[in-house]
Amino acid sequence: MHSFFIHPLSLHNASYLGLYLLLGGSGVYAPVPEEFTLLTAGFLIAREVMNPFIVLPVAMTAALVFDSVLYTLARSGAPYAVALRNKVFAGGFEKTRLFSAKHPLRTIFFLRFFMGFRLIGPLFAGFNKIPWPRFAFATLASIGIYFPFVLFLGYTFHRSLPFILHVFRILHVYLLFSLLLALVGAAGYVLFRARRRNVA
Repeated sequence: MHSFFIHPLSLHNASYLGLYLLLGGSGVYAPVPEEFTLLTAGFLIAREVMNPFIVLPVAMTAALVFDSVLYTLARSGAPYAVALRNKVFAGGFEKTRLFSAKHPLRTIFFLRFFMGFRLIGPLFAGFNKIPWPRFAFATLASIGIYFPFVLFLGYTFHRSLPFILHVFRILHVYLLFSLLLALVGAAGYVLFRARRRNVA
């Protein structure tokens, strides 16, 4: 059996409780991106191991519950959340245009679609004291679109799951590189504006 299927088989053995725990902790408490877990679940749905009408509610509930835990920690200023924020935003990422104090729900919504950035939304919402119902609404709206899409990919291309996982890894690298360039550009622009003000 191909080494890529170690993860699917583990998820199968853990069943829906494993899906709940693994997906809920993806990228925060467990070192497995949620996209890989969802693609695996789609693979198992195609193999008739899992029921899609159970998988989707379990996945959405797990994401909302675990994101709400991180949101609560951030809103209360817990040391763990503060340390996580300092680590995530160390490069000034929160100063990019993606983060808007005037449109926080838009920020929370779109962050879900960036692979590997799942934990940033709850941190942003918590530290900015956004009411939980608004945070929950934006989270459910985003995962209500994103989760079925990734499950569909895993289901449709289950015979090519290793290839899909490889593509996601490539996209992840390109996304991080693009964000790094954006951060460098933003820092350069800020320095340029500051120098112009000093000259004036």
